[in-house]
Amino acid sequence: MNKKLLMFGLPVLTIAIVSALLVPYISNLYEETISIRLPIEVSGTGSIEGFAEDNISITLTYENLKDNNTRGVINYYISNSEGLTCEDFNSIIVVRDGDTTPEDYIAIGRCFQDGINRIKLSSITAKSYEPSAWSVTNWETNQTHETEIILDFKNVIGEYKFESQVMYD
Repeated sequence: MNKKLLMFGLPVLTIAIVSALLVPYISNLYEETISIRLPIEVSGTGSIEGFAEDNISITLTYENLKDNNTRGVINYYISNSEGLTCEDFNSIIVVRDGDTTPEDYIAIGRCFQDGINRIKLSSITAKSYEPSAWSVTNWETNQTHETEIILDFKNVIGEYKFESQVMYD
């Protein structure tokens, strides 16, 4: 029985191994590693320390790394592990590159609760969920935009985390 198994099994096994090795070779198989990056690079500088009722300023730079134009909507998030609401701020002023009229996201209703400990500042209004013409940023190839965010805290203390996110159009 063992000799019959070896006599038929060994050639079948050999053919299977040779076929497995030849298929990629003769089938024009091509492999490539692909690395995907986000088209907009965000960097920033700002105050890392302040006092209650102080203005904290953060300057963000957005740079288009693509070889063509891109567009998107920028959202900002602020969080605090002990809880945070939009009412913890007197104002949150957003000044974009070239804007002559900065906007107060608190006054115009663009501050939204995003969980117990986090708020979202968005150029998209809550009622329509559609970006306004002002809210969509267009980046040309290698173009940079600067945005200054001025946070006017009420009488609150604690550690806060600030984030910026680009939602691509």
